Amino acid sequence: MNREAKERIIAALIERDGYRCMMPGCTRPFTDDDKPTIDHWNPYSIFKDESLDNLVLMHFSCNNRKGDTVPNPDGTIDIIRRVRIPKQARPELCDTCMSGRLLLDGELCPDCGSGPQPPSYPTAYKRKPKNCSHEGREHCWACVTGLVKRKEIV
Repeated sequence: MNREAKERIIAALIERDGYRCMMPGCTRPFTDDDKPTIDHWNPYSIFKDESLDNLVLMHFSCNNRKGDTVPNPDGTIDIIRRVRIPKQARPELCDTCMSGRLLLDGELCPDCGSGPQPPSYPTAYKRKPKNCSHEGREHCWACVTGLVKRKEIV
């Protein structure tokens, strides 16, 4: 949509609804830093309605919060609060064995006590089925899933 068309739509919405945010519960005025955006009251992604009757003015933040939520018949909007789970702290890395990455099969780190990591199916030994020996550390999707029986190491 070009700038002129957007300005005409905003002018028509201001004439119809006034110069206010149509998000239920929002009382903030529009400012130069918080200008109005055009919102599809019934989400375009669901209803495919581009008519002026389906368009309203909202703050950018209100429009983002509403997203593609379908309004209730009474004009309210049930906003789902997204809870962000904080990232867990990374475990301390052992300088001796790099937390098991430098250990061979059967070894234990004298400092941290960890064994060789990763314990199974390291990516470095991943092969295509036609190139996999199906024994030792090498593995492919066929021997990991049990389609091809892994050979015993003699």
